[in-house]
Amino acid sequence: MQDNPPPEIIENVNDTFLCSYPIASAEMRYNEICSRDIFLRSDPEFCLFIRGEFSGCEKGGFADLNQIFLEFAMSCEGCKDQGITEESVVKFGEQLGKILVTTLYKDKPDIPSIDKISTTFTCVLKSMSLPYTVVPASDKLHYILPYCPIHQTAKKNGLTRGIAMAHRTFIALCTSIIQNLSPNWVLLNPTEADMDNPLHEIVVSRLK
Repeated sequence: MQDNPPPEIIENVNDTFLCSYPIASAEMRYNEICSRDIFLRSDPEFCLFIRGEFSGCEKGGFADLNQIFLEFAMSCEGCKDQGITEESVVKFGEQLGKILVTTLYKDKPDIPSIDKISTTFTCVLKSMSLPYTVVPASDKLHYILPYCPIHQTAKKNGLTRGIAMAHRTFIALCTSIIQNLSPNWVLLNPTEADMDNPLHEIVVSRLK
């Protein structure tokens, strides 16, 4: 099972633009102020990570994946219908997952599915600035999280209103990654029923 990607993947995908999204103000009403571009980057140790960067704004820093989820959730607050909001965050997570997988593994069919899934989830978790523990297994990937990174980022940045929708985006991203990599694997945890709860583990299993 592969954790970090092989050097040829790094060389082919580093500094790749993935997509962009609008950023809303943190006020009680929606107000679009600028946008972020999402890139796939790599650090000196050949570890891939996703990072949000400002586009068209004079000031501002980078955003990890937690903040990306929360900012996008805030950008959907202008929707009058809660169902439309959830549909929007799910679509965003699904599209980001598909773009990420396509970027990483285009023209690389020989990499085993478990290695692709492991490498992709490693990228996602590192993009959330999160330490984690992996429980070894041959037919399952089980990641234990010491705390919920989305909750922590939301409290730090005053974006707590977006926590549930940010969780929903994360679940959609994970599901999309698996569906686009292999029909023989499934996301067991978290599920849609967990969107109101803190994230403490991720379980991906091979179908029997």
